[in-house]
Amino acid sequence: MEKQNQIQPSIDNLMENIKQYAEIQFKIYELEAVQKSAVIGSGMVVSIIKGISLLLFIIFGSIAAAYQIISVTHNAALAFACVAAFHLLATLVILFLGSKPIRNKIQNNIIINLTTKDHA
Repeated sequence: MEKQNQIQPSIDNLMENIKQYAEIQFKIYELEAVQKSAVIGSGMVVSIIKGISLLLFIIFGSIAAAYQIISVTHNAALAFACVAAFHLLATLVILFLGSKPIRNKIQNNIIINLTTKDHA
């Protein structure tokens, strides 16, 4: 009987420690999920900013190229048609080569961000 009285506080102490461990582990997983979400979210924001900057560069570069072609051909319609044809050609190349490599690269980056431990 005396041995059972000694074991009972140890078991209660062990159960309390297990509960604390489980709570701490849950908080750790929660913080890791928040960190991964922050990394992915910030990466998306940076990608969107890069995309907008690239789009503006392409637009203004296309206008500048068209004006340069105008100075050579002295025909504004032909110059802008040449720039449009270039954009159409670039689009067709992307369509025929497929968007799969681009999609795979994006998916791989997301998987890497979700599975890596250190984001420092």
